[in-house]
Amino acid sequence: MHPVLLEIFGLKFHTYGVAMATAFIVSILLASRRAPKEGLDPNVVIDTTFWIFVGTLLGGRIAFILEHIGDYLNHPLDILKIWKGGLVFYGGFFGAILLSYIFLRTKRAPIMKYFDILFSYAGLGYAIHRAGGCFMAGCCYGKPTDLPWGVVFRDPRSQVPPELRGIPLHPTQLYEALNGLLIFLLILVFRNRRQRDGDISAFFLVMYGVNRFIIEFFRAGLGREYFGPISVAQAISVGTFLFGLGIFLGVRRKRGTE
Repeated sequence: MHPVLLEIFGLKFHTYGVAMATAFIVSILLASRRAPKEGLDPNVVIDTTFWIFVGTLLGGRIAFILEHIGDYLNHPLDILKIWKGGLVFYGGFFGAILLSYIFLRTKRAPIMKYFDILFSYAGLGYAIHRAGGCFMAGCCYGKPTDLPWGVVFRDPRSQVPPELRGIPLHPTQLYEALNGLLIFLLILVFRNRRQRDGDISAFFLVMYGVNRFIIEFFRAGLGREYFGPISVAQAISVGTFLFGLGIFLGVRRKRGTE
């Protein structure tokens, strides 16, 4: 792991934050460049990504606080210390969707068209974030494994607990990165064959929900259990899958009634 990318005059640039910013910038540039080919305004794409960024931070932070509500009840001022870390992906994911939806609704923009172009590059951004951020920061770690590609974390700055340091773990951060990259590449092939606005968004949500559900079996970490062997993230993955399926069926039902 390499949690600090560089330090200049005592100012530390954390790898996690740099990777997150890089993921946003790359996704924004690609989406805004693609927008005219889809008949969309690149400025609206850029404005939407601002609200995606805000929604990611707010939603991710709120979800993290709820997961650790006992600690924050004892130390409520720590809620404001976001620079110390503490974001949950799914919270940020749905926070981004909600705020971008509200923004596009106020602009009277074709929501599904803009969602499709944004989701086209979400997988690539996700891959950059997981590989360059989570893996280097030592968070989102996996369970012990005997497989030859197991990774070992020894740095006490990682979120890996002491009992798991020094032993091979599933590189679940890289599994997640490959998941995002796979979805991105499939969308590049699929987007020229889609039939309805919303198909790309639905495809991303369905694929991500299925793949994340599977990867969760290899994740470790305290407080992740939910109804026995099913984690909270897996339960949300099911909801993500159903959300995507609902979009897929909904756009077809809407088109059929027009």
